[in-house]
Amino acid sequence: MYFSKPSKAIDATAEILAQIERVTGTAVTAEDIVVFEAAVMNTRPLNKMGSIFHEGRASEDMLRQMAAALNSGEESVPLHTLHSQGYELPIGKVFEGEVTKAADGEAELHAMFYVPKSEASMVEKINLGIIDEVSVGVKAKALLCSKCGFDYFGADATWENLYSQTCENDHTVGVDNTHVKLIGLDKWMELSLVSRGAASKPKILGRTKQIMSKETYDRIAADGLPPEAMMLFTASDEKKETPMDPEVKAQLDAFGTQLTQLTTLVAALAPKEPTAEELAALAAAEAEAAAEALKLSEQEAALKTELETAKARIVELEAGVQTPKDGVTLDTSGIPVGGVAASAIEDAKKVAARPAISAFKTPKR
Repeated sequence: MYFSKPSKAIDATAEILAQIERVTGTAVTAEDIVVFEAAVMNTRPLNKMGSIFHEGRASEDMLRQMAAALNSGEESVPLHTLHSQGYELPIGKVFEGEVTKAADGEAELHAMFYVPKSEASMVEKINLGIIDEVSVGVKAKALLCSKCGFDYFGADATWENLYSQTCENDHTVGVDNTHVKLIGLDKWMELSLVSRGAASKPKILGRTKQIMSKETYDRIAADGLPPEAMMLFTASDEKKETPMDPEVKAQLDAFGTQLTQLTTLVAALAPKEPTAEELAALAAAEAEAAAEALKLSEQEAALKTELETAKARIVELEAGVQTPKDGVTLDTSGIPVGGVAASAIEDAKKVAARPAISAFKTPKR
């Protein structure tokens, strides 16, 4: 079944066809496609209990970056349905966006997409209002805490921050009006047709790998944060919150358990802060050691002085021994080399003690 002019469709003008070709690189004709427009995202508070995006708000600048990236062809945004949660091939293409102001003053991003006329059943459901809402899959460049500006996607963020939805300054999403602000555009992955969808009802799903290029996925994962938990999918179900994908939830629980164990281990191994008494005792010991070192240094200097004095005295004494006093010299030329016997010395003393003998007198008897 084909529609010559669907009730909700936009005429595929020459300008629209030219824009499609710029974005997709493919020339299409008005006879081959059906064009629709949708309000895909806005700056109103998001509503997702239990999600880090609960009550979060996208910045108008982020919406404008989404429109600019789409219009320039920088972002190739496919159109999906959620019946297979992202595993199916695209059924259409998003090709142009524009940011407008709503009656309440909030900014809204409107986008045009097309589907082939061969998707007659899909076109019919859109025209009959059976499918009339959309959901975007997008990642912001920054996710800031509304209280302090901490960036959940920044270099200082950890898995624990995303898991607990609490920033490094202990501000928790959903407590005391704390929420996140989505700033800038990192990647716009898709636009999906959903049964219920609105920017105020985001959804985090475990299908990121299927709709995101491997390069983008690996780049985000390289930062040490889980890509699945960083993607915003705006979709809603007023009666029931769509549960988190079981595989992703299991991964979250496992990482949370590991993180708790590591945190406990780090706390146990971390050195304890010294008490005031311990610090005072340490300061006293250091002062005592410094005083002792000074005392030893002074003693060393005194000993060096005494040693120098002693050396000078030794030099003086040695000089006195080597030089006889009063210029007296000793004649030792007549002393045999072997020395003088003790008996000879004694005989000399006796001779010296005898009276002088005259050759002319006869000694008395």
